[in-house]
Amino acid sequence: MTSAICTPIIIIFENLVITEILKTRYNNVKTNNISFYRDAKGHEVDLLYAVADKNITVEIKAAATFREDFFSGLDYFDQAISPAIKKIVVYDVDRDEERSRGIVTNFNNIRERLIADEL
Repeated sequence: MTSAICTPIIIIFENLVITEILKTRYNNVKTNNISFYRDAKGHEVDLLYAVADKNITVEIKAAATFREDFFSGLDYFDQAISPAIKKIVVYDVDRDEERSRGIVTNFNNIRERLIADEL
């Protein structure tokens, strides 16, 4: 797949995940508590989900195969900016996995992974 085809798919998948998270919050009568992070050096986190005064950091990948470097931006933010409550990578995985660097989850489970920290 060429990058010209891949880029819209990535954007659509990221927007789908973020939209579902916002819908869940609004349906539970909660306000918007999400943002993103990007610095001048190219470090980025797709989603910062605020819980009290801390963040859950989320990387969203439109990929069928997991790679450990999916956690790179989350690790950078955790060490250089602010420690995260939890680090989550969302991609097309069959089952959730707890890894040493964070959680790997499927799109269908991300809402529950985030909401659990608010209860």
